[in-house]
Amino acid sequence: MPDLPAASVTSTPAPPPPRKSDNKIIFLVLGAVALLIVMPVVIIAAIAYPALTRVRSAQNEASAVRTLRVLDGALESYQKRYRHYPLTLDQLEAPSTSVFDENHAGLVRLKMVDGRFAGYSFRYGASRTTDNGDLDRFELHADPLTPGRSGMHHYFSSEDGVIRWDENVASANSPPLRQSR
Repeated sequence: MPDLPAASVTSTPAPPPPRKSDNKIIFLVLGAVALLIVMPVVIIAAIAYPALTRVRSAQNEASAVRTLRVLDGALESYQKRYRHYPLTLDQLEAPSTSVFDENHAGLVRLKMVDGRFAGYSFRYGASRTTDNGDLDRFELHADPLTPGRSGMHHYFSSEDGVIRWDENVASANSPPLRQSR
């Protein structure tokens, strides 16, 4: 086996560490670039967020009014069929079998979860004005889950079919949204 020449190892000196002033300049340049990129995004988001919130709020309000109209119609149909209003809104839904009765009238499909739908909370209450025992009145309230964000207005409806609104709590004394019948 022939002898191989020994590899010569020469070491190059390592470059000197950067000066502290070079580090400062690098950080200043990186900071300036980050500000130039991040600040416009933050400004655009700050301008767009309120507009998006208003759009979402308006959509939720329109959905709440539509839901009140559907429920008003279903409650009126229930009252005509059974001569009284239901005790709960659940009685308006379809039965699991094909037998319709006062507890399962099959008039609407409720998309609500715990009385909540599309940024609004719905409350229903039926009452009696006579001694015959029949529920002859109702109140239906739709209130934003987060006032000012999920909706700006509160809504109210009763057996007269007029949907009323208010910026605080809507009631029978609130101004009508418009005639719904």
